[in-house]
Amino acid sequence: MPAPRPGLPQVVEAQLLTPSQAKIAAIRDDVIEHLGGGEHVTAVMAPLVDDFAFAVVERALVAAHLAAVGPLTKAGKRRRAFDLWCKWPARVEALAVKIGLERRAVPTDSLAEAIERSSAS
Repeated sequence: MPAPRPGLPQVVEAQLLTPSQAKIAAIRDDVIEHLGGGEHVTAVMAPLVDDFAFAVVERALVAAHLAAVGPLTKAGKRRRAFDLWCKWPARVEALAVKIGLERRAVPTDSLAEAIERSSAS
């Protein structure tokens, strides 16, 4: 995703994005929201989120290309795009696992509530 250009309003900047870049930005924003917002995404996690969004969009673009031209060349050889398409789901899954494995705080009972509950049982 291109860095924002100084001096351009947000609306103009959005119009400069290609459809693929806009999809990548939308997926990235959705993932960040799913992770709890930008304040919960670490500096280490941010590139993984970017890579995940890119991989999802590129996988769809490669699939569309293969649907248009087929997996084989006129000479009957497998296209390089087909090999790429075969590897892409593993990359997307690996990135999703890395993003999803981040530890997150979960609400728990206070110590007093836990003692009270265990003594009531």
